Order: sequence, then C-alpha cells, then structure tokens
Amino acid sequence: MCRLYGLISCHPRKVECDLIRSQHSLLHQSEHDYTGNKNAQGWGLENYDKDKLKLFKQPKAAFDSVAFRWQAAKIHSKQVISHIRRATVGIVSAENTHPFVHNGLILAHNGHIDHFDIIKNKILSAITEEEAKLIQGTTDSEYILAYLHHIYNQDPKAKLATILTLGLQQIIQMTEEVDPSKESALNIVFSNGKEMAASCYNRSLYLVEREAVHPCQVCNGELHINEKPKSFRSVVVASEPITTDEKWLEIPNNSIIEVDSNVSFKIDRDALKTISH
Repeated sequence: MCRLYGLISCHPRKVECDLIRSQHSLLHQSEHDYTGNKNAQGWGLENYDKDKLKLFKQPKAAFDSVAFRWQAAKIHSKQVISHIRRATVGIVSAENTHPFVHNGLILAHNGHIDHFDIIKNKILSAITEEEAKLIQGTTDSEYILAYLHHIYNQDPKAKLATILTLGLQQIIQMTEEVDPSKESALNIVFSNGKEMAASCYNRSLYLVEREAVHPCQVCNGELHINEKPKSFRSVVVASEPITTDEKWLEIPNNSIIEVDSNVSFKIDRDALKTISH
C-alpha cells in the first residue's frame, strides 16, 4: 500500500504540519502507517505556485529525505498532491514515483490493477499514440492517468469527477473480464490545479473539511495563511487521518469525491458499486 494526500483551498495555505509535523503526517506514515507498514520507496510533492505547476520527487524514503522536509515546509498553495510509495508495480525509480503529470492533469494512486500485464495492453490499444508517448515509467498508476487523459481529451469540459468515474468503471470492467474473482485497488487523487476528484475503491480514504481559519493544534497556533479572509474553506483527502483534533470523515468504499473550484464537495457513494457487485 502507498499513502496519498490531496488539498484544495480557497486561499493559499501552508501544508507543513499536514505533511511533516502532525501526529500522523505523511512523513510519519512513510516510516510507519496505521497498518504497520513502511512506505519508503519514494515520495512526491506537486503544487501550484502562482499558476505554475511545481513537481518534486525522490525515489527514496520521505523519512530519510531532507529534501522532502524542505520542499514541504515551503509550500504555500491552493492545491497540493503528495504521495509516499510502497512499490508493488514497477521498479523504484524517479519515473515510477508519484504524482504523475500529463498535460496539466495530476494523479496519485494507492493500490494496484490486477492482471496489469493484460490491462496495460488494453489501455494502450484504447489511447492515442501521442497520449502513450507521455508515459515515462512502468507503473499501473501512470497508465491509469494516461487512460483518464484520453477521456479528458474527448471532452475537455467534463468535470474531473465524471472523467474519474467513467475511467475507473471501464478499468474495473476490463479487469473483471479477465478474472472476475480478483478485485483491483483504485484509490486515486486527481486534479487539474483548480478542482479535485478522488476515489475510494478497496483502500482506506478519509476527508476533512476546514470551514474557517482556526489555530493549528500541531504548531501552537499558527494559522498557516498570510491573511485573515472573511471566509475560508479547504478540503483535504488522505489515506488515513493526519490530525487527532479534527473530525475526519471515513469515505465509504466505491465512492467518488468531487471538489469543485469553489471548494464545495460532494460524495457519490455508489459511483463504482454497480461495477463491483
């Protein structure tokens, strides 16, 4: 299993406590997640800084990386995706380290595609040659992004949640056609820098909504934003609750989460259910 994190906020905010300093930060989870596993085979951080996408990766443990601490500490953004890897498909390398970016679409994945050797060829036969050229690594995760990118190219105005739902339904159907007794694990965080979609499919996923600027219990009161706006709203999704003083919502299996550009969210709890049952 891997661990992932996704943030959308109406105002730029720091994520240092979420990623480094909190009780169950991504840094902590890289050494010991709630299942007792290490996720020590790569880390990645993506964010938008003044409309410019920034991406940092290392194929090494976050807990053993000064760069992870340094990069996470200086992020101040409305949109962030971070990931720590426990490799299951593909060698440990920078090319196989999440998040992946194809033409402004960003994806991180916790899980696996069953019978990927077969599904890989199905995906390649469905996408265009130009879309396939964007694939740099050998993970099933980047092939998922290539497939979602293909769906996006067919209808660029579609909501990310719609693209994610359709793409995962079709990938699940591909795997069931190969072997109906097996189930993939497809927890995804998917963004274009302005909105976000996420899926919960056979892995744990949690959400917290922050509806007001409030003191951080991790760092003795710092507010994590440079201003005090009249209104504030942010949504975080993560593989496990990162803080202990907030109400984290456990996302039901088979769900798709949509977070729009106004940072309003909704959950379709049955989006993948008809496929898996």
